Amino acid sequence: MNIQDVLGKTLTNSKEPVQTLRLGQIVQGRILKLYPNNKAHIQLGVMQLIAQLEAPLEIGNNYHFQVQALGQVAQLKVIAESPTNPNRSELPIIHLLQQLGINPTKIMQEFVKVLMQEKIPFEKGQLQNSYVLLESASNKEQAQALLKEMIVSRMPINDSVFQALFASKFGSFTNQLESLDSVLRQNLATQPNINNGLVSQINQLTGNTNQIPVKQIIPLLNSPELVYVLKASGMIDQDIPFRIWNNRVIQNADNGLMNLNQLFTTNTVKELQASISKLEVIQQHASSLLTKWENLLQQSVTNNVSISEENFTNLKREVELSTLPFTLKHGELRNHPQSLRVLLHHLATLSNQENYSKVDSFLHHFIKESFVQQTKTILEDMGIQYEKAILKDETNPSNSLKGMLLQLIQSSDGTILEQGTKLLHVINGIQLQSYSESDKMIQANLLLPGGRIGLDSDIALNFEGKKTEAGEINPDYCRIVFFLELANLEQTVIDMNIQKRSISITVLNDQPIEGITQSLKPLLKEGLEKLEYYLSNVSVKPLTNQENVAKNSKPTYQTKQQASYQGVDFRI
Repeated sequence: MNIQDVLGKTLTNSKEPVQTLRLGQIVQGRILKLYPNNKAHIQLGVMQLIAQLEAPLEIGNNYHFQVQALGQVAQLKVIAESPTNPNRSELPIIHLLQQLGINPTKIMQEFVKVLMQEKIPFEKGQLQNSYVLLESASNKEQAQALLKEMIVSRMPINDSVFQALFASKFGSFTNQLESLDSVLRQNLATQPNINNGLVSQINQLTGNTNQIPVKQIIPLLNSPELVYVLKASGMIDQDIPFRIWNNRVIQNADNGLMNLNQLFTTNTVKELQASISKLEVIQQHASSLLTKWENLLQQSVTNNVSISEENFTNLKREVELSTLPFTLKHGELRNHPQSLRVLLHHLATLSNQENYSKVDSFLHHFIKESFVQQTKTILEDMGIQYEKAILKDETNPSNSLKGMLLQLIQSSDGTILEQGTKLLHVINGIQLQSYSESDKMIQANLLLPGGRIGLDSDIALNFEGKKTEAGEINPDYCRIVFFLELANLEQTVIDMNIQKRSISITVLNDQPIEGITQSLKPLLKEGLEKLEYYLSNVSVKPLTNQENVAKNSKPTYQTKQQASYQGVDFRI
């Protein structure tokens, strides 16, 4: 299930659109009243009009009309009678398709039936092109859903647009980036046409890079306590004094990016993010070990003696089972006073709850800067404005991800061509869905690979709201929806509504997390107030409907169940 579909009806059906007739359009209508000279009063969805008909019809019956001419009196051509008897609904649909010269296959009958039921107007050409795409689609259900959206949005119904939207809606941006990255790495030595800049940009997007913006780690400066927690957890080399480590950061502050290996023992930004996120579990394990072994370890350190072999065997086993990282990154634990002293100091540092307020603050800063940087990369470097830049002769877009990808595809074949084309479809789909507007409203969509922020899958965002005088989304009246796929919380939607800077948030998830969200509410309220926004309400609802929840034996939301849920993925 694609989680963006869960709120699909909520997002699109919050208000029924006003129907506007277009030449060639096929609409479903009901005859309300007949007038002389084949004129009739017709109900078309929420709209009523007087139309000139080509043939006399019966009052109360439903028909499909094709718009022949527009004016004070619209001219409509009867295509077929619409279904009125549910048991015989397929007959008018078959007749309609035959009238339009379209083979009435089962899948096309189902597709047209959905359009009729949802009162979606369509054109002959749209159905003809949909037939070709539906017949060739491997997943008919997904293809139907997408084609319906394309008709509603009045997008061109052709293969290139369909493939682009299908890839971005039902595929994974992250997976396509990683697949192409893997293929390129395998061929870097043998194919000189592969652009190293393309490989570098893919790695920046996925988080598989050793380059880190200095601003993401600024809070570590002048904070020895925080650095020591990271040292004790194995992320920073213990042997480097804080002063030297601090100087390395300061010296590189003007360069923007630093080599991660100069700072941390993790190999990539993605690993660093994952390691930091596990510090809460590390603290729990350290506290448990310290409670049990502190007295014995303190005696060993004070008296400068080893502990008994039986106690050491038990201690070592418990430390290894706790997965505390320093046992793996700083050599094997030994039954020696000096080694036991280091262990005791590590446990005391990692179990101190006061240190974690600094860690939590750093983690918040790190995630925020990672998210901002990832968003900038997508908006500025991916190539969302690629065609516009070419049209207006702006900054050369060939250095964007899309530009380099197009160059790669033109000079490659085989697996590289295949994977490159798949990624290009995703980028094209993101472009097509990135922005739409009306006279008063704006809607924008963004898809971010989650690796740079410590997540394994994509983050989808939907923004919609009123326009400002400058034509931008009004931050005082808007709606932002996050679509997330998380390791512990699984499918999650966060729906945020803003009215006069007052924010209400709905979290849709099938896990028992209501107690957790309430515990985080004061922190959220405080953070929003710093930005001059005000939290009015936070509610939790099931992501799936109650029937599906019961069918899949999913837990319902009860505060008493809070203790049964463990695992934190991502704090927004």
